[in-house]
Amino acid sequence: ALLQTQCCTRRDHFTDPHKHLVTNYWHYGILEKTDVFAKGFTEKTGLPFELEYTNLSPTPSKIALTTVQTDKFERLHTTDLALYHKLSENLAVSA
Repeated sequence: ALLQTQCCTRRDHFTDPHKHLVTNYWHYGILEKTDVFAKGFTEKTGLPFELEYTNLSPTPSKIALTTVQTDKFERLHTTDLALYHKLSENLAVSA
């Protein structure tokens, strides 16, 4: 269940994946804010950068999860969700 965070930050070796990511990674982003990722990359390198493909649907559908499904998802992905929310906050401040 922690595969995403483990692949991204080697969570199996660090107790705080967010701290490890912002301390050791040169650049990072989240899928919902690819424009912020591209802008930051351009600012750091001085090179124009655009993502050719963004994984956004023009009309995102709403997935109706039951309370049981939501609880299970949140329980299985607690660390991933915490990292996602911290990164979202960081990117909102830096945008």
